[in-house]
Amino acid sequence: MKASLKKRSIAILMMIVLIVFSILIGINRSFYTMRKELTDEYYRSAYGIQSQLDRRIEASNGLIGLAEGQVEEAVLTRLKEDVEALRNADSPSEQFDANSLLSGSFNAVASALNLSDNNEFYQDFEEAQAAIQSSRYNQQAAEYNEARSSFPANILTWVIFSGSLEEFR
Repeated sequence: MKASLKKRSIAILMMIVLIVFSILIGINRSFYTMRKELTDEYYRSAYGIQSQLDRRIEASNGLIGLAEGQVEEAVLTRLKEDVEALRNADSPSEQFDANSLLSGSFNAVASALNLSDNNEFYQDFEEAQAAIQSSRYNQQAAEYNEARSSFPANILTWVIFSGSLEEFR
């Protein structure tokens, strides 16, 4: 009789350990999947923020070609530097800051050229910014970070191997 009790208690203990282990793996997998989807949306989607930043870089490069020899060299150099800064920015917050600077220098060159609103480079530049502003990435990243910091995930942070997401701000 004692042998069967030991087997039953060991089986129950093993079952509890397996259930806990499965829950921990499930939590980690869920957060990993959510983070991957949001990261893919930001960097790889055709309508993601990275794609729109690339459009703004292309429009800026087009404007640089148009403005060569027609605009003060200092104004054009600033635009070139801001394009390079955005191209080299690694994180969403760095990209946000570089994108803000790029807007100013792009508009300075466009103003110096008396560029109209219906210019192709100007339209592409502004449409890309409008797409960035309408992106839901920041809201989704904030929701992910909130879920990660709420119960029970906040207690199990040592199980969640995917970190918080940086917002584009």
